Amino acid sequence: MLRLVTKLLVLLIFFSSAKTALGARFVVEGPPPAIEREALFELLLSLEPEKDNINALEGTLSFPANVTPVVVRDGGSAVSFWIIRPRVTEKGEIEFAGIIPGGYTGGRGKVFSVIFKAGSAGNGEIKLKNFSTLRSDGRGSEVRSRANVYSYVIESRLAVNPEALLSAMVDLTPPEGFTPIVGSDPAIFEGRYFVAFEAKDKGLGLAGYEILESRKKVRDFVSAHWEKVQSPYPLKDQELRSHIYVKAIDLSGNEKLTVVSPLRRPLSPVGVILWCIIFVIILGTLIRRRRVHFR
Repeated sequence: MLRLVTKLLVLLIFFSSAKTALGARFVVEGPPPAIEREALFELLLSLEPEKDNINALEGTLSFPANVTPVVVRDGGSAVSFWIIRPRVTEKGEIEFAGIIPGGYTGGRGKVFSVIFKAGSAGNGEIKLKNFSTLRSDGRGSEVRSRANVYSYVIESRLAVNPEALLSAMVDLTPPEGFTPIVGSDPAIFEGRYFVAFEAKDKGLGLAGYEILESRKKVRDFVSAHWEKVQSPYPLKDQELRSHIYVKAIDLSGNEKLTVVSPLRRPLSPVGVILWCIIFVIILGTLIRRRRVHFR
């Protein structure tokens, strides 16, 4: 009887440890595996923390040559800040890396999705590699992670309406409002002032950002000289006397504009004249004192 109880305890401890060691899980899911040639289909990459608190993740999504990525969508992602926004590399893979301040403990949360176009008939697998997740424990401990593989078969018959999926994805909603933050840090841009920003988009996802610095208020945004940038961005005006306009643009071309007012008041023409007068007075006083001293 004692031996039986001991065995049961050992098995209970073993299975409890195994359950705890599962860690986070990446889920790669798409439509039913039989896909028509030339058809568009959406593949979704999600994260399941499984009772863990995940605050950072990274990985690479690889796919065969008989499917082509058309659009990468990160709208509505559980990831708050992208270190590497999901993008197709020269190697024909999709890299990504991001952080989730405060951690993510919910159910299955979207990381990003990809619209693929099916090419020549045949089999294939879309899978995740070089992936990892970190725990929100103050130390960034790595969490044991795993991922499934999405298998598909491209049939020889041609899709009737291959563009139907893209036609249904009409996005007229701009990115959500966001607040750029100006700061400085000895470890970033050699201590120069920078602006950091991160917008969220619930539609197709963000395409990028553009910025404009001006010491005068901009009235005509169309003809203004915008610069494509990434966050954080080192400011050209290190005196912080410029208006900083930041524009978030989503994949459908919708825009959200926000502005940071000058942190230091720019000198007005009257102010410049007054400073010049004060300088001349001080300089004249010093010259007179110098002459008196030498007499």
